[in-house]
This record gives sequence, C-alpha cells and structure tokens, in this order.
Amino acid sequence: MNGGGIELSNQNAGSGTITVSGNTFTSAGAPGTAVLRVKNNYNGINHQITNNTFTGFDWGVSLENMNNVTLDNNTFTGNASTDRHVVVNTKSISSNSNSIVQVPIGVTMTNNEFTGQGIALTMQNHDSDNDSYGTITLGTGGNENEFGAGLSSFVEFDGQTGTSTGSTFPTYPGTGGWPTTMACWDRESGCEEQQI
Repeated sequence: MNGGGIELSNQNAGSGTITVSGNTFTSAGAPGTAVLRVKNNYNGINHQITNNTFTGFDWGVSLENMNNVTLDNNTFTGNASTDRHVVVNTKSISSNSNSIVQVPIGVTMTNNEFTGQGIALTMQNHDSDNDSYGTITLGTGGNENEFGAGLSSFVEFDGQTGTSTGSTFPTYPGTGGWPTTMACWDRESGCEEQQI
C-alpha cells in the first residue's frame, strides 16, 4: 500500500520481541491505507504495540495474517463515520496473498481508548482458503478498552463474500493478479454483517 504508513512484515525467525511504542501516527496521506500495517507473522514473533496515539486516519492499524500481537494503552481518534481504528484480517495485502502460509489469527487488546467516529474494531476473513483462529482477547479484568459514544460501532464482523476484487473495504490494489476468497468471520451464524 502506498501513502507513507509504517509496515512490519515477515519477521525473521530469530527476532526477539518487536515493540512499537510512544509514537504519534497521523494520516498517511492516501485514503483507504493504514498508518500502521503489521503482517505475516509466520514465526510467531511477539509484537507489542503500546502507548501510541492514532489521529486523522481513514485506517489506523491493519493486522494481516497475524498472531501473537498485543495492542495496549493506545489512543485512537477517528474523524469520520467510515474510519476504521483497528482491522484484523486473515488476508495479507501483498502481491503473493493468494499463496501465503496462513497463521492462526490472534490478538490481545487491552487498555485502548477508541474515541471520535468510525468503527473501533473490524474483523475480516478476506482469505478464507486456509483461515484459522487462535485466541482473540478484548480486555481483561482491570484492563478494559474504552469505546466512545460517537463511534458507529465498537466491533464489526465483516459480512463480505466472494472474490476480494469486489471488496468495498478495503479496496485491494492490483487485485487482478492476487485475488482471494472472502467469507464471513463467523461462519457458524451466517453471513450477515454483525455489529456490536
């Protein structure tokens, strides 16, 4: 994706914990692009995204084919009802996305503050051929996330199906060469879009 955001991708198996902390992220200058992208955690490297501020974004954090991620004590302020604060997706937004090794998706989100407008957390299964799911934790006792009253929804389970070339969010660049199949996040309860 273009736009000047930060991307962490394909970490080396020998890497220790990767920490992104104490930063201020603002719009990458390109609509529909995330200001922080973290993708393809094949080696299960621990990622700590803590104490950051995200403002002026269309899309704050994109977690693509990721596990072993902690988002703690971050502040997200959306400016429009269509803003996405954090998106968890089975799809890697990359030219090889239709051939990647998929990992069990997992994230822990604690002590985060979601304010302003938009959707705090969006769950997307846009690569459904070998999707799998680990543990997803949204808050723990004493470490709750805060959701502002102005948000469109706190948590949205994406209901898009079919080829990723037809996705309305995100719109994938170059999808002609690397489309994947979208399916509902919660396949047991049908494919209607769900909001909390």
